[in-house]
Formats: sequence, structure tokens, C-alpha cells
Amino acid sequence: MGVIALNCLNLPPRLRFQQYHTCIAGLIPAPNQPNMLTTNNVLRPLVDELLKLNEGIKIITPKYPHGRKVFVRLVSLIGDIVATHKVSGFMSHSARKFCSWCEINHDERGECKLGNLRHGNHVRALSWRWKSTESKASREQLAKKTGVRWSELNRLPYWDPVQCVTLGVMHNWYEGVLQHHLRFRWGFDSAFVKEVLIENESSEADSDTMDIDDYESSNEEIGEGTNGFLSNDMKNKIRTKIGEVIVPKGVTRITSQFGEAANGKLKASEWRVLFSVYIPLVFLDCFLEHEPHNILLLVNTGALLQCTEIVGAKTITKDDAALFTQQYELYQSTANEIYPRIKVVPNHHYSMHIPEQLMCWGPLMGVSEFCGERLIGTLTKFKTNSINGAIEETLMKKFGKMQRLQDITKKQEECINKKKVIIKKSNHKELDDKTYSQLLKHLKTSLPVLNDYRILPYNGPVLQNYVTEHHVFEWRFGLKVSKSPPNNLIYVKKGLNRIQFGHVCHILDCECDEIHQGPVLLINWLDDVKNREDGFEALDSILDSWNLRHLIVSNDLSFISLSEVLGLGAYRNLPAWTLGCPKISLMARPINKLVGIEALA
Repeated sequence: MGVIALNCLNLPPRLRFQQYHTCIAGLIPAPNQPNMLTTNNVLRPLVDELLKLNEGIKIITPKYPHGRKVFVRLVSLIGDIVATHKVSGFMSHSARKFCSWCEINHDERGECKLGNLRHGNHVRALSWRWKSTESKASREQLAKKTGVRWSELNRLPYWDPVQCVTLGVMHNWYEGVLQHHLRFRWGFDSAFVKEVLIENESSEADSDTMDIDDYESSNEEIGEGTNGFLSNDMKNKIRTKIGEVIVPKGVTRITSQFGEAANGKLKASEWRVLFSVYIPLVFLDCFLEHEPHNILLLVNTGALLQCTEIVGAKTITKDDAALFTQQYELYQSTANEIYPRIKVVPNHHYSMHIPEQLMCWGPLMGVSEFCGERLIGTLTKFKTNSINGAIEETLMKKFGKMQRLQDITKKQEECINKKKVIIKKSNHKELDDKTYSQLLKHLKTSLPVLNDYRILPYNGPVLQNYVTEHHVFEWRFGLKVSKSPPNNLIYVKKGLNRIQFGHVCHILDCECDEIHQGPVLLINWLDDVKNREDGFEALDSILDSWNLRHLIVSNDLSFISLSEVLGLGAYRNLPAWTLGCPKISLMARPINKLVGIEALA
């Protein structure tokens, strides 16, 4: 079942896509996928309302008892490629003119170039021309030539059918480009390849198909039945090492058996975390062990990882858009050399429009399909009577009840959280003299009048030698720090552009007479690996570009305030002589604020 939902972009980003702030404007009947005609019929009453709202309506509120004129406009269309093409009046990804942002031909997509960019006024004119054409044959011929059909949205005077359509990165990048890379270019599981081959043999590509993940393939294109470019030994090693990665709670965990048919397909969030966290942490030493002379493979993987970092970033600059263009061109050019028999699919072309999407919308996770998919998941869990014509009414009523309940629950939780300091598994203990002196020195930087309990007389507040030690402490927005894995690796700011990692040894809560100094952390700091074997000189630049840190324990301990913690890190412990380091070390990566920890979003 398809859903047409409206969200208010005037709300803060953390609230605008919450389900209790979502308006379901329409449900597309199940079970069959709608064609262009059905989609327009569903949109027509919504567009009628939007035309009235564009003129403004008067709304009375407690703050404006005499009423206030409110205007509503449709700013962006969010969804997967197939859905946005149908709603905005473009042909499907198998059409000759398949792109809604440029006029490239379908047979030119393998050249990794953009066609002449489309313009909103021109597309609107083509759409009205299609509508005014009377015969079906003439309409089909015109649509085949231009790639444009009629859309009800073109009745809106302000609507731009090019600029207002977003590229959904959930389907395009995470379930599209990344999935294609792992399944076909790396050939990670032959079961996936056989599955797609069977699907393509059983049915021809439908111009209105809803499954953008059914890539066109042949035995020749995927290597004549081989498992792809990577050897089985390297793929098994990657799986094994992924099981060694330690990620904070809240980050999606990837099993070491991922990619096998028995474990099912990965979800979009799993594809995202796989290439944002796991692959960067495990790929380098696997590469050096199995493909040390294949520099193109390293360059290709690095370019893909940097593009993935930009796609999932929380903040975007012009430099990020330029970097994506550079790295994506590098990825495509090296992929053509490494995997010459793997066909370029429409998603690879759509991704070339990501830089202009970044400049138009900012961080693309803010206009992604994740919230829409969660909404569909919620609706499918509601029990209905399965009577055609009554299902939609039942779903709307149940969703409305759920929204009211969520709103009440949210307000109650906000009241509780204001008074809530969550502390788990704590105990009272006495500090030894050395630890006490370190703690006193740290606290005196912010409270110089603090007195040592061992030195009399006292001229102010006194730091006692008894503290409360916590094994786990939950801090702002649900951020949890612990003494043991997986939430024991933190990072703080060091200098202008650097961060420093450290392991949490103790979480202490102390009282200075009547002055409460919040929790402090005793950190065992980690240093960057400096002295490597010969032959690893270029490794540091690769680590920087992949946002990785190769670290060793320094045995330098010091206290910090909990407020200094910027975030948590994912890491993997490495044995001695890994990546040219003669000591036991670890590979760490700061968790991006959008990867999975709700607290840092």
C-alpha cells in the first residue's frame, strides 16, 4: 500500500518527521501497484486543497483569537525514484529518457555523464502538451521522446517539477549503489546473483515497475557464474573481521554472516552502517593481506567510502558537494577498469545529481525516505478487516488514535526526563591518595577554592575522598558512557581540527560539601601509531581520508568532565604487527551523528 503523507518543514528537523506530526493525505489502494492514471486520481483532491491553501486560509488559535492567515505550499517531493517519477509525471528508469533532472538517453548511462539539465518551465510545458494530446498513440510517442507525462502537481502555479523533486538516498545510495557494489562488483554472495538472474529471466522490465533494486544483469556481466572480483578467502576474512567490530549501543549491528541467503537481505539502515562503520574498520588489513598490489581496488573503495560519508553527513558545505563530484567520478572511472563486465545501472547515473541535490536541500538525510518507510511499517502492523474499500478508513482511524496516544506519552516523558538523571549499577568507594590528588587537580581548574580534606584548616568547600562510581552513566539525549565495551571508547576535541580517543576507566560522581560537581571520567588516552615498518608510509593519508585512527594505548591517565565528551567511537582490536605496528593496537572511527545513535542526532 502506498502512502501520501505531509510534513511541516517549519518544525525543527528533530520533530518534523515524527509520526505524531504527520498528516496522511492519501492512501493508494493495495494490492496492485498503481499506474500513472491511478496516482493522478489519488492526487487530484489533494491538489484541489493545496490550491486553496496557496491563497491562504484564516485559522483561529489561542495566541491569535481573531484569526491569522496561513499559507501552505508544497515544497518538496520525497520518495524512491519510482514513486517520485510517477507522482511528478516522469517515465520510469527503463524509459529512453529516464532521468527527471537531465535529458540523458538510457543507452548513454554507462558513460557516467550528465545530459542537458531539465528546467521546470520546459517540463511543465511538455506535461501540459501531453495532457492536451488526444490520441493514446500520440501520447505514448510524445512520452517516449521527452520522458514526460501529465502530473496533477503541475496545476500548482509555484510547482517546479525539476527542483522540487528530491533524490531519495535510502533507495538510490544505500539500497542502490552500495548494494550493487557489494552484490555485483564484489560478488559477495552468489545466492544474490542467482536470485536476480532468475527474476530478470522470468519477467521483462516493466516501464512502471516499483522495484528499483532489480538490476539488469547477465551471466557475462557478472563474471560468467563466478562470485565476482573479490576472492572467497578475502570475502570470508571480511565477514570474520566484521564480527570483531565493537560499536556503541544504538548503532545497528551487522552479523558476521551478513550477505548469506539464510540471513536474508540487509535493510537500508544496515547497508548504511555497513559502509559507514564496518567496512572502513576492516577493509585495509584484509586488502593488504589478499590484494596488496591492487592499488585500483583501494582507490575505488576509498572513493566509495568518502561519498558515503558525505551522503550521510549532518552538515554540508560547498566543498563537500565538490568533493563528492571528484570522488564519485574517481569511483566510476576505477570501477570501469576493475569491473569491466558489470553493467552501470540507472542508480549510478542518478547519483551524479547528488552534488546539486546537496546544494539545493543541504544534508540529504533530512529529505530521505526513512521516515516514510517507518510510516508504512507502522500502518502495515495495524489489523484490518481486509474488506476492499474499508481498509483505508480503518487505517486512518487507527493511525489517528495512535498519534493522540503518542502525543500524550511524549509530553509525559518530557516531564519525567527533566527530573531524570539516569545512573545504573553504582557503588560507593574510597579513593586512594594518588587518584584523589588527580581528581582534586582536575576539579580545581573550574573551582579554585576547593580544599584538600587532608590539609587543615578549610577555607571553603572540601573535596571528600569518597565518591560514587558508576559502571554506566546515561547523559544528555540518552548518550550512554560505560567502563566496559561497547560504550567505553570516547573522543574529545584536541586542537582546531583534531580529536583524541580514550578508554573510560572510571565514572565518578563526587560531592564538594554543598557544591555538586557532576560526573567526571578517568580516561586512559590513546595515541596515534607513529613508528611503522617500512612500506606503510602512505597509510596515514589513507586513514585521514577514510576518517579512521590507528591507535595504541599510551598509559597516560587523566580526568575530564563528562561535558567534554563529543561522542563515542566504534573500534576493532588489532594484534601486533598489523598495518606495520609492532604493538597491540586498535582501529577506531568516530560515530557520525547520523549513523545510528539517536542521542547524537
